[in-house]
Amino acid sequence: MIPSPLDRRDLLHILPTAFWALALLPACAFAHRRLQLGPEHVVWFVLLGAYCFPVAALLGILDRLPETLASFRVDRARFALAAAACILLVALNEIQIGMILAANAFVLMEFLHSHPRGRAEKLLAMILPAGYFLLGFTLVMLWNDVIASFRYFASADGFAASVDRFLLAGYSVPRFSAWWSRYPSALAFLEYVYFFMFNVMGAVLVLLAIDGGLGRALRAVGIILLAYTASLACYMIWPAHGPYFGDPHHFEVFPRTLASYGIQLRMLEQGELLWNHADMLPIRGNYFIGFPCMHIVQPLIAVHFMRHRPRLCRFLIAYTLILVIAILALDWHYLVDVIGGVPLAWLALRALGEHPFRAAGRLPVHIAS
Repeated sequence: MIPSPLDRRDLLHILPTAFWALALLPACAFAHRRLQLGPEHVVWFVLLGAYCFPVAALLGILDRLPETLASFRVDRARFALAAAACILLVALNEIQIGMILAANAFVLMEFLHSHPRGRAEKLLAMILPAGYFLLGFTLVMLWNDVIASFRYFASADGFAASVDRFLLAGYSVPRFSAWWSRYPSALAFLEYVYFFMFNVMGAVLVLLAIDGGLGRALRAVGIILLAYTASLACYMIWPAHGPYFGDPHHFEVFPRTLASYGIQLRMLEQGELLWNHADMLPIRGNYFIGFPCMHIVQPLIAVHFMRHRPRLCRFLIAYTLILVIAILALDWHYLVDVIGGVPLAWLALRALGEHPFRAAGRLPVHIAS
C-alpha cells in the first residue's frame, strides 16, 4: 500500500529541517558572519535535474527493456518521431548539450504518452520532493560552514586515520589511493562513478514519483534528509573530514586532471579560512563531513525504495559496490566513514517506519518511465 503524502512519522525529518532553517541566521550572527545565498545553488540543482531525467529514462528502460521494445514495435510512428526529435536536437547544438536536450525531450514525449491521465499529479510528485531536497541539502551545506567556524573542520582526522589503520591491519586509504593514482584512466572512471551518484539518486526519485506518487517520493527525500541531520550532529561531535587531509603526498601523486584534485584543494582552503576567521568570509555553503559517508547512505536508501524493480535494484547494488572502491581510491573518505554509513541508512529507514530487509510488493511500473 502506498502511504499518504504525510503522516506523523514524517515529523522526524520535517522538524529537524525546520530547526536548521530557523536557527541558521542566529548561528551566523553568533559567528559574526553574514549569510550569502547566490543563484549558483539553484543553477547547480537545475543542471543536475537536467541530467537526472535522462538517467531515469535509461534506468527505467533497462529495467523494463522487453516491454519498452515491444511498445515501440507496436507504435512505430511514435518511435520515428522520438528518434527524429532527438537527432534534430543533437544536430542543432553542441554534442553534449544536444544529447541532454534529446534525452529530456524523449523522456517528456514518453511521459506524455504513458500517462494520459494524472500528469499533473506525477509532475507534482517529482517537483515537490526535489524542492524539499534542495532546501534541506542547502541548509546542510550552510551549516557545514557554521560548524567549521567554531570547530576546526578536520580536528578528528587523526583519530579516524588510527581507526582505519586498526581496521586495515596497518594499511591505509591514502596508500590505496596512491596505488590507483598510477592508473589515471581507471581513476578517471572511478571519479565518474563517484559523481554519478547524484544523477542516480535524482533518477531514482523521478522513477519513485512515477511509480509510487508523492507519498513515496517525499518519504525517500525525508529519510535522506534525516540521515543528513544525523551526519551534521556527528560532525559537530566528531569533525572528521577525509584521508587526503592528513596525507602529505596526496597532491604530489594524485592526477591533476581529475576534478577531485581542484575540489579537494578548495575544500582545504575553505576549511582553513573559516577556522582562522578570515575577514568578511560569508557563509556560502561547503561540505566537510567525513563521517558518516553519505555517498554510501544514499544509494543504500535507493536500493530499499527500488525493491519493486528487481532489475534496477540489482544494478543499484552493483553500482554501490563499485562506488565503495571509487570513494576510497579518490581519497575522499576513511574506511570507517563508509562502514558508518551502513547503520545510518538502516536507522534512518527504520525511524520512518520502513523495513529494509522485508521483501517489497511490486508497485505499478510504467513501461516508458
